[in-house]
Amino acid sequence: MSRAIEPELRSTQPPAHAPPLNPPVIVKPGTETPSSRKKQEGVHAAEDEAVEIEGRKAYFKLRQTWSKCIISWITFLIIFNVILTGLVGLGIMNFEKYQWFITAVTVETFLQIVGMGYIAVRFFI
Repeated sequence: MSRAIEPELRSTQPPAHAPPLNPPVIVKPGTETPSSRKKQEGVHAAEDEAVEIEGRKAYFKLRQTWSKCIISWITFLIIFNVILTGLVGLGIMNFEKYQWFITAVTVETFLQIVGMGYIAVRFFI
């Protein structure tokens, strides 16, 4: 037996601290059968499927986190505008010299809410 093929025939054992794994199926060159090929293909397909499932789980978790952040920000903006409107309506705050400020804040907040709503609907649902 040549030294070049010898490493392929060795089975590697996981370290003692690692969780037990199924030992790899070692097939000697020239002894491969159709059933062993099918078994290897099945193992690879299962590994690919596991990676796909884990990726989808991570994607949905991230999507849920961002959705909560956007909902929180929109809620804060709406509450801020309600409080600002109430303070101006009650006469506690007076923006007679700075009417542009109220208009700018209201329009900017409205555009942020519409923009984040669009993002939430387009990308997170």
